[in-house]
This record gives sequence, C-alpha cells and structure tokens, in this order.
Amino acid sequence: MKKDPNAILTLNSAFYYYGLTDTIPDHYYVATPKSNRKIEDVRVKQIYENSNAFEMGKTTIEYDGVDITIYNEERLLIELIRNKRKFSFDLYKEIISNYRKLIHKMDMTQIMEYAYELPKTNMVMETIRLEIL
Repeated sequence: MKKDPNAILTLNSAFYYYGLTDTIPDHYYVATPKSNRKIEDVRVKQIYENSNAFEMGKTTIEYDGVDITIYNEERLLIELIRNKRKFSFDLYKEIISNYRKLIHKMDMTQIMEYAYELPKTNMVMETIRLEIL
C-alpha cells in the first residue's frame, strides 16, 4: 500500500484480512486503475480494474494497528464469483461457506448494484441465488 497509494487490496489478500479464509496468500493481491503503472514487486499480483468501477466498494479497515485500503465484503463477493475459475475448488468453497454465515449482515442492495455495474452480471446473480441465499 505504501508503494502505490492508489492500490486497493482485493481477492485472496482481502479474503484473508476479512477472515473469510485462513489460507495465507502467496502474494499481495491489489487492484489498480487500468491507467496505473505496473507495480515492480514480485510479491504483488496486480489486477487492472476498469476505471469506472475501480473505487466501487473501496473502504479502509484497521488490521494490526495499520489502516488498509480494501474492497468491502459486498464487492469482494462479486469479485469472488467473477473470478471463480482462478481459485482452487477448496478455497472457493471455504470462502463461499463463510459468506453464507454472514450474508444476513450484508447490504443486499449494494451487492445488486455492484453485480449490475461489473462484468458477468447474469452469472453473478445466478450464483448468488444458488450458492449464497
């Protein structure tokens, strides 16, 4: 986060920091705008995000006394489903199972807004209906 203040923690890293998985990621997964320069660090997996959707769901949490810029849990649910094939079956099932436990605390309106703004809307909505609700 110090190397690129525009970066937002996402995917495996964010799931770990939110406690949705106990699997420590091999890399720091960060989203940046498409126009951003490449982050030259082998520990970082950079995901270039469409500039219109980049800040959608951006928030800050405190982790071990440090403020971290990260996507909220609602946005991450959409990202999990959109990127399902990038996860091992076991990791995906672990995270989905943990989402089922907290779905009643989440903002469903916000989830729907994100689903309609980001790619793969139909697949995301169908997966939420079948696997989460």
